[in-house]
Amino acid sequence: MDLTSLTISGLSEKLLKKEVSSVEATKAYLDRIERVDGKIHAFLTVTADEALKSAEEADRRISSGENKNPLNGIPISVKDIFCTKGIKTTCASKILGNFVPPYDATVVARLKEAGAVILGKNNMDEFAMGSSTENSAFGPTRNPWDTSRVPGGSSGGSPRSRSCSWCPDRATGPRSSPSSEGASITRAVRPFPAGSGRGQGAAEGRGRPLTRLPPPASLYP
Repeated sequence: MDLTSLTISGLSEKLLKKEVSSVEATKAYLDRIERVDGKIHAFLTVTADEALKSAEEADRRISSGENKNPLNGIPISVKDIFCTKGIKTTCASKILGNFVPPYDATVVARLKEAGAVILGKNNMDEFAMGSSTENSAFGPTRNPWDTSRVPGGSSGGSPRSRSCSWCPDRATGPRSSPSSEGASITRAVRPFPAGSGRGQGAAEGRGRPLTRLPPPASLYP
């Protein structure tokens, strides 16, 4: 079973049924990132150790019946504009190149409360000033469908992590309120950056569908 092909609802269902573990899913996504992100540069920071620890905690909650939130144990990524406590947050700028926030942004705190597993921070235009993700101080993000093209912006790294199956898609139907952040396509990912990678962007709302075409086979060794 390719765990990275599952939607959020599909993976959540398997986690609750104990057919797979969050640790297994997290390792699958981290492996995909390691193999492919060198070509796309969707991530500025990958938090493998923290993610695996969070996955272990999510599995413990599932075993004890403590947390049945549909995001519990789901791997996600977060645009690097959102503060993450203890994890470098640069806004894709060298001005904040070494900034490690002492607190979480509200959206990140709520994702953690839900039990989501943060894989890392996504590339973006510096301080979100741009529409192509070519203006990151740490290098551009590439479009996985054609690496000579831009991925849109300013949140180009976030939908590309979704396009390449590095994070699960949100499912159709009213699954959970922070579904766009949970799908690793943060609030700023609207039609342009999402659509430029053959995806769809959507603002938060109940029952909004979000789909993804299969990622380009040429990306996989």
